Amino acid sequence: MPMTRRTRFLVNEHPAIAAQWHPELNADLDLAKIGPGSHKAVFWRCDSGHVWQAQVHSRVAGTGCPQCAGYLPRGRTTLSEHSPGLVAEWHARNDAAPEQFGPASQRKVWWRCPVGHEYQARISNRSRGTGCPACARAGRDAPTRRLADVPELLAQVDPDTAPADVTELLVNSRVRLGWHCSRGHRWEAKVSHRTVAGSGCPACARRQRAPALPEARPDLAAQWHPARNDGLTAEAVTAGSHRLVWWKCTAGEFRAKVFHRVRGVAACPSCSGRVRYQALTSESPELAALWHPSLNGALTPAEVTDGANVPVWWLCPAGHEPWSAQVAPVFMGRQGCPRCRKRTSVSRQETELFAELQLVLTGGEQQYPLQTPHGRYRLDMLFPTDHDHAVVVEFDGSYWHRDAQARDRLKAEAVEHHRPGWMVVRVREQPLRPIRHRDVVVPYLTDPFTAASIVLEHLMPLTAWPDDTRQRARTYLKGGRRLGAALAQRLINERQPAASPADDRPTPQPLTGTHS
Repeated sequence: MPMTRRTRFLVNEHPAIAAQWHPELNADLDLAKIGPGSHKAVFWRCDSGHVWQAQVHSRVAGTGCPQCAGYLPRGRTTLSEHSPGLVAEWHARNDAAPEQFGPASQRKVWWRCPVGHEYQARISNRSRGTGCPACARAGRDAPTRRLADVPELLAQVDPDTAPADVTELLVNSRVRLGWHCSRGHRWEAKVSHRTVAGSGCPACARRQRAPALPEARPDLAAQWHPARNDGLTAEAVTAGSHRLVWWKCTAGEFRAKVFHRVRGVAACPSCSGRVRYQALTSESPELAALWHPSLNGALTPAEVTDGANVPVWWLCPAGHEPWSAQVAPVFMGRQGCPRCRKRTSVSRQETELFAELQLVLTGGEQQYPLQTPHGRYRLDMLFPTDHDHAVVVEFDGSYWHRDAQARDRLKAEAVEHHRPGWMVVRVREQPLRPIRHRDVVVPYLTDPFTAASIVLEHLMPLTAWPDDTRQRARTYLKGGRRLGAALAQRLINERQPAASPADDRPTPQPLTGTHS
């Protein structure tokens, strides 16, 4: 039976949320026609003026401004307690005190280094050991700063193996020291690796694939059910966990996977007005177009919701044989044509980031082949700045690169040694830390616009970009919205392999029975 459309609207049921609707960036949408359970990703503007993108139903479920959420949740460790050495560099122009933030906050604030340089950086990056970019570029701090000037690192030196003059070692010293972290792990590393490269405990880096939920999403951690999770706490799960747990909001209790809540595909059914999901034809007409016309019997996409767990047959846009999968994981992007996914080696995250950067930096190439004396490499992204110079952008997803720090460093050094005019910048997904001083960190599972904005703000001061490129970057950052979705999808489609003219696989059998 076809689904009936609801007549509930966001402006009527949640006027406070509707008041944060961004009128300019959502000019092509009619707020009066948006329901509280909509999966549309739209733009919002909070009372502090921050702009971000989020699905409507996730706002109704209780999520808010991610920048404002960077403030310290009650009862958590403050930045002052975690890294007291950073408090001395906290700039007076900030409108908040360091005691109001945690060490994992994504808030970008002002800092003043001991030399006197003023700059902006995210608190989480400073907590992981990144320093003043001007000092790093000019090398001014190397001959003057001692390990004693970095008390948060000095406290991690193993006292049993440290030399007597350890406090006098320069921050760029190549002396190897023993270190220990707060979890009791011990390892050896050069002082320069800890200070300049920002490396940390390798054991912690291997074990933590994703940040803990309170660090990544304090707003969701606040909805963790205190009694129905068998003693499991929000601090014990990561933001990428697939564990099914209980949540509690003002309207009631519900179960959902942690990962689904972080990605915004699961919310409180009562709050979002989605006791029943929306028809696939209305929520994703592009996906509905891939519905197999004959193998699903009388079942149509108008009779199936985007959250249905019924397996159905799909068409492949590249022409491969039909494939079967449940509706919900296909709608969430977790499943697709198995032959296409098997042969596509470039991640969607990387391609979406490249598409955003390409519209600003222009002239870029993806998967650029380069032969060096150390071996043959494929560079994730290459953006020329002039005839002899270029910026290489490498995207390091936290899952695939969690144990690849040595390999990633070798690749960057080999490329720069072979092509002296090229500069390698690694974009590291949290909780990965920078490997070298030019690397930049982006939030875990962040959207393409946020990732591109962080990368562009990081790249502009690093080299002499043409004036028109800098102007495009300013325009893009002020626009506050993603622009490369169509380009990213085209690049993904172009990488899909063509179907074979003949296939010996058995013919799929039509579905039988009734599904709803």
